[in-house]
Amino acid sequence: MSLSIERGKIKSTIYEKKLALYLYVPPHLAHPPGVLTGLIKSNTLQIHQLCTNNGDIATKLEVFFDILLDRDHQHKTLLSIFLKAIKNVKAYSLRSDKDAVAIKEAKQEAAERSVYMHVPFHPNNPSSSTIQSIWRMYVAAPIGELPLNMMQNNAGAEICVDQLTIAFHRAPNLGNLLSYYRRIAHQTGSNVSSSIKDYIQRAH
Repeated sequence: MSLSIERGKIKSTIYEKKLALYLYVPPHLAHPPGVLTGLIKSNTLQIHQLCTNNGDIATKLEVFFDILLDRDHQHKTLLSIFLKAIKNVKAYSLRSDKDAVAIKEAKQEAAERSVYMHVPFHPNNPSSSTIQSIWRMYVAAPIGELPLNMMQNNAGAEICVDQLTIAFHRAPNLGNLLSYYRRIAHQTGSNVSSSIKDYIQRAH
């Protein structure tokens, strides 16, 4: 972030390196569909939070939009997500502390009543909506059967599951498969820096 003082007031904006390449994910890569939406929403929020000048905000958003166009994303797709992202930022800015706490608690409660299915994403695999449809049809609420969240387990406790959350993750890329240090982390279950530190300590 870059700070300056104008007329006795502190002004802020986003600092960007002159040689930044802005290598955002292009549309032809096999990434989950939510990646682009998350990228735009998070960057839009960051721009609004770090830039104090409205003109600067508009400029940063326009540059961000153009960079994504250069990465081969479609104008129509981007425009729809950007409009939603800006709308979300405005709603976020109007939240009171009480509203923020209530929303956080509601999300936490929903998360506690969810089960998570972690699957690697591939564009040819069944979509999230297809998996959700199968879940509702055969597990959550089969026709003529008692819904899952109204059943009890063998101990007589309520089965507190209201929804299935699909957690997509990308498949291993060349970096994961070929990088020596990443293989260390995967095999030991720890991060790379800890693995290196343990190796040095054992060597001495």
